[in-house]
Amino acid sequence: MGIYLGITFNSEKYLETKERLENHAKFFHKDLKMKLFVSLEEFKDYINKIDCSNIDRIVLYDCVELGNLEQFKEFSNLCSQYRLEYSLINENVDLHSDVDIPLPYLFSVF
Repeated sequence: MGIYLGITFNSEKYLETKERLENHAKFFHKDLKMKLFVSLEEFKDYINKIDCSNIDRIVLYDCVELGNLEQFKEFSNLCSQYRLEYSLINENVDLHSDVDIPLPYLFSVF
């Protein structure tokens, strides 16, 4: 059984984000390892250096942290490259890499 890797790029909301992602992980009976990154590049370097086989899912609370649709594409491609599922969750957005979503919904998020 693997873990959820919670990530955020927002140091000001780190504790709030961590608590929300821990609650999400607990709902699915998963342990959460939380990491703060300053950029998508730093996240990419981190993923390149670790063993990803024990990660069940990357969980990000707010897709706004990624900035724009291009950054989301880069994030999604990186996760795909390492065969990592991901979820972006908050009150208004619920995106999962293993669930098909209509393009209009995706565009409305960004």
